[in-house]
Amino acid sequence: MAEYGRGRMRRIHAGWRRKRSRYLCTTGTTVLKSALTGILRSLKSHENRKVEEILALLPQRNCGRCGYESCYDLAVAIAEGRERPDACRVAGKRIAGDIEKILRR
Repeated sequence: MAEYGRGRMRRIHAGWRRKRSRYLCTTGTTVLKSALTGILRSLKSHENRKVEEILALLPQRNCGRCGYESCYDLAVAIAEGRERPDACRVAGKRIAGDIEKILRR
């Protein structure tokens, strides 16, 4: 009975509190991580929709006159704001207005 005295019970209880707080911290971190992952995934899918819509407007020649290897690379750069909407040398002025509408959404 001496080994289960008050001191032993306090140590057991203190160990349980540490484990519980570690579990709650891990669980809270996991919940936060999954929420942030969901938010980032929705933002990426929104950006991917923009890229796909911009790519549909581009001529798909992959000529490289804009400075990018492919029309897809140009569409990504336009969607991210690194390039102007009229950057395509083949169809830039014709499609610039439509691309600006896509970017405003």
